[in-house]
Amino acid sequence: MTQGDESLLIDAVLNGNREAFQDLVRPYLTMWLKMATAYLSNASDVEDAVQNGLVHCYQHLGSFQARSRFSTWATKIIIRECHRLQQQENCRRVRETPLDTVQPPAEAVEGLVLLSHLLHQTLTESDRQLLEAAVVEGASLQELSARLSASPGSLKTRLWRIRKRLKQILIAAEGDINGPGF
Repeated sequence: MTQGDESLLIDAVLNGNREAFQDLVRPYLTMWLKMATAYLSNASDVEDAVQNGLVHCYQHLGSFQARSRFSTWATKIIIRECHRLQQQENCRRVRETPLDTVQPPAEAVEGLVLLSHLLHQTLTESDRQLLEAAVVEGASLQELSARLSASPGSLKTRLWRIRKRLKQILIAAEGDINGPGF
């Protein structure tokens, strides 16, 4: 289909001829279905993506500016719809996956055990509690200040010193782990 043919069909659609839209999209339908199949694994999602994309094209045909071919414009819209459906599917999969079935990699578990051991060996109980409240719980300096009866400035300094100490310990521990014995 030439660009001139596309322009005539677009004008016809904009003037109320719905059948002209079918004539406009028919030559590209197979291509769009194959393209959507490359993005989506579920056949019904493929059909939904193409259908929703074409509905969007029909509804917004008046905004088509003909800087490119209609098929290029529609392809971009269908690709965006594929990405939207992909994202929905990924979110649904994550929500449906029970957390007790997800196993972290063994290296991550070993690293957490090492980190926990280092924290208990090197930090005082009050420093561990402060770090846990700030990092794990996400408590703000104002919340920590009220909880611990200390000024936000002093807590900020204390947290900075704890983190600095931890960084030095972790760097030293990494050298021990990656050293000649391993």
